Amino acid sequence: LRDFLDGNFIQESYVEATQDRIVRSLQTYFASRRADSLASHYQNLLLSTKQSEVDVSLAVVQSANLSSCKAQHKKIVENADIEIDCLYSGNVSEKDAKAFFVEAGELLNKRGSKNPSVKLVGPDHRRLELGKETEAHFASQNPQEENGAVLMTYQSHIPGFRGADFSCPESLQSTASLRLISHMLREPLFDTLRTKQQLGYIVSSYYDLEFSHSDATATPIDLLSINVLSRKVSPPDVATRIDDFLIGFRGSLMNMPESEIRDHADALSSKLLKPMQSLSSEASNHFSKIRRYAPEILRAGGNDSDLPWKSVEDLAGSIQALQRKDLVETWDRVVLGTDRSRVVSMVYGSTFPLDEKLARKRATSSKSVVVNNAADLLKLRRNLKPYENKVERASQFAKLLPSSTYARLGFAAAAVGVIGFTLSARRKR
Repeated sequence: LRDFLDGNFIQESYVEATQDRIVRSLQTYFASRRADSLASHYQNLLLSTKQSEVDVSLAVVQSANLSSCKAQHKKIVENADIEIDCLYSGNVSEKDAKAFFVEAGELLNKRGSKNPSVKLVGPDHRRLELGKETEAHFASQNPQEENGAVLMTYQSHIPGFRGADFSCPESLQSTASLRLISHMLREPLFDTLRTKQQLGYIVSSYYDLEFSHSDATATPIDLLSINVLSRKVSPPDVATRIDDFLIGFRGSLMNMPESEIRDHADALSSKLLKPMQSLSSEASNHFSKIRRYAPEILRAGGNDSDLPWKSVEDLAGSIQALQRKDLVETWDRVVLGTDRSRVVSMVYGSTFPLDEKLARKRATSSKSVVVNNAADLLKLRRNLKPYENKVERASQFAKLLPSSTYARLGFAAAAVGVIGFTLSARRKR
């Protein structure tokens, strides 16, 4: 910590080596990556402020030097509102952990405040509008890439589960349902699109989790994503086949034997409750909760006992209690309902090149279509609100898209050995 605060670790040889590595990576970013990696890049460009245009990042890195790095370091450590989060892990006592924090706080306060307070806000994730969807069509810049890619992502309108008495009332059941649906979806999707239709080598579906930060509040966002890398058919045709499958999967949920639902719930619950195999994994898990939720809890006058230490156990219990109607309701709300929100990111390889005219014709009143233009994606992102910890209400969650619509659109304190705590050392004014 002393070395970090003093900045002695910032040396010219380290700056130059790091700069060279990052510059080379950014310069070859589009020409060297697979189509599905680029599909993820364009999706993130729309949804997350963590993602910036590659050329912008490249210009920033190229302009950096030893002096600018030292100046940025100074600006950070001399900010009046700098905070330090500590997690002391290993075979240590609570006394030793607290003593370390006290010393760390004293080191920080001795430096004094030379810069005015600057509000530091974490990266936010954007909330898609109800009933709206965005398609992104981009050509791969990798001359060796024959495959096209489709990344289809559905965003839940209900914030993800944070912990008991610390979440929206609907969050626990919503998160539990989406995670169980994802567990149930994976095998039949792969079997249909990969094994039977042989669309491509990569066919996957997964539950994804992002976080949006607003002031002291961290909001989890539940996402359901499907990723296909294929050179058998064009990306729009891949999207059509995914949609056809998803429409049919509702029938699978309705007709699935109760015993099979229980087997999926038992398997997922057991997986969530499986003990962590390493101290580093356990420490990382606890520290993530501390960093995300402690600022909000401490600001409200709470303490470490108020942190959601048992959120995984609560989630596993909720998964066990889910009924078929809960799963169908969530499926209709997130995937098939008229108020669903989704992004479809498509990247075209050499086998099926991008036809910009045809891509632009896919627009409807409820859909934004972006073709080969990152600036348009960023413009859309600026018009989207940050995802906050509240439920976005809709008139009828369960109203389904008619099948004709799909045809028209073209696509149907911690465990033993770990002392974890949140401590914020704020400079005295």
